[in-house]
Amino acid sequence: MNILGLNGWNNRSHDAAACIIKNNRLIFAVEEERIVRKKHSFDLTPIQSILYALKYSNLTIDDIDLITFGWDFTKWFGERIPNKKEILNTLLPKNVFSYRKNPDLILVPHHLAHAYYSYYSSPFVNQKSAILIIDGQGERESTSFGYASGNKISLDFSLPASQSLGYFYEAACRFLGYSNLDGGKLMGLAGYGKQGNSEFGRKLNYHKQKLSGFPNFVAKGIDVEEETINWWTKYFEKIFSLQPKKNKYKFSSSFKFEKERDNNTEGEYITIAHTVQQVLEKVILQMASELKDNYRTDKLVLGGGVTLNCSVNQKIINVHKIKLYIPSSPADSGVAIGAAIYGVRQHNKKSILGLQSPYLGPEYTNNEVKKLLNRNKIAYSYTKNPDDIAASLLEKNYLLGWFQGKMEFGPRALGNRSILANPLFKENKYRLNKLKRREPWRPLGVSIIEEEVKNYFETKNISPYMMTAVRVNEKLRKMCPAVVHIDGTSRPQLVKKDDNLTFYNLIKKFGKLSGLPIVINTSFNRYDEPIVNSPEDALRTFFTTSLDALILNNYVITKR
Repeated sequence: MNILGLNGWNNRSHDAAACIIKNNRLIFAVEEERIVRKKHSFDLTPIQSILYALKYSNLTIDDIDLITFGWDFTKWFGERIPNKKEILNTLLPKNVFSYRKNPDLILVPHHLAHAYYSYYSSPFVNQKSAILIIDGQGERESTSFGYASGNKISLDFSLPASQSLGYFYEAACRFLGYSNLDGGKLMGLAGYGKQGNSEFGRKLNYHKQKLSGFPNFVAKGIDVEEETINWWTKYFEKIFSLQPKKNKYKFSSSFKFEKERDNNTEGEYITIAHTVQQVLEKVILQMASELKDNYRTDKLVLGGGVTLNCSVNQKIINVHKIKLYIPSSPADSGVAIGAAIYGVRQHNKKSILGLQSPYLGPEYTNNEVKKLLNRNKIAYSYTKNPDDIAASLLEKNYLLGWFQGKMEFGPRALGNRSILANPLFKENKYRLNKLKRREPWRPLGVSIIEEEVKNYFETKNISPYMMTAVRVNEKLRKMCPAVVHIDGTSRPQLVKKDDNLTFYNLIKKFGKLSGLPIVINTSFNRYDEPIVNSPEDALRTFFTTSLDALILNNYVITKR
């Protein structure tokens, strides 16, 4: 059976994506933003993703038995609900796709799709696990609680969209002058602040399926987002006695706000970031504790955009001694896979997918790369061992673009579409942030091979997808201050030999040359673009940034 799983609509959506499950096996997944080069693919249907998915899976639309979509329109739309024909015509427009008959269509509730992806891609399949889904909102809910056990997933209760933790955090981002998807900036900035207004922290709590101190109005259809954010904006103004930043701001190298006006309030705004982060952590820790007790399990899977907050995730592990799993794409692109898994389970109750690789996207042959380089008259050299060359260049302190194999699925670069750097040089933090036009204080992620974790981090519980902020030990703090955030943490990727052999070998060989089996790993993109998809994308980014070298499959291009 061939299933096409989708996310993305032409109204009020983001992170469009498509995946293919063939004979109960996930064989391909790609995000629309990587193809159309528009971050988060706002208000786009996944047309290009579908074309890619069919092409790389050697299928046509007529080979698809079932389409699943990670939203239930019957609950989502406040006005007229589109019928099946309208939905298919939007997702599969006739001017793009030619098919003889309409495939079957299943609309999967949004949070349920998150839950199916998180649980059935986890190592906890066939074990009882609690489930926590937190985002801006699904159809009407913002946070859902439940459990899974083998063949069953149950979401038992939820919080309304007006009490959204996602909208709470988004409101704070906007208050600080950031965009609605800049949560990572707020999380990083929080480390530089101090706790402010104790009254604020006391009022906002979670206990026995209820939030206190959060809005309690009745949501008005899909406009609840703006209604909720406006409520929080007024609340922040009152509790902190500050006005929201009207424009985006930047930071100097001394970590102070740079703004033409209002230069006397920098510290207070940093305090807001810290306080909001502390509240988010407290509330989610309370939720995790309740789930652990209610379902009597030490296993928890997370999903939804809020669960990209690395600091919260690690605190769940540290405080509650919980075995935690977050998939490679817990935000909305992941519901394409979750909806497809739901489709599998409806047709075969006994089928269970189990842990999936994040390397699910397109890959390109050496022949394709060589033709591209020759066509554009780009000088290059060929190597049989790109990991050897990469390790050598990093040891010489090159900033390296690294392009190999199948593209990662999700927001983190996991060693196939990455910019790599040597962590032993303190200036590389600033070089990379300047290259990507990011604030100079922004923390960087690292990749480390599995067997070396104990030598540099204070815990073995490290996410393979950079989803936790882990405290580093004194040894790493002294050797590599560039990869240690102000709060003493780093966001590591655990690299296993069986998951990505080429990247594993690169890090191991770099360790032999440098004495440190760790590399800085950040996403291969410019500040205004998604992660690169194609060799063309990689070359364009290479020649328009301060990268020193690029390794495309087995081909090496340098500027030095």
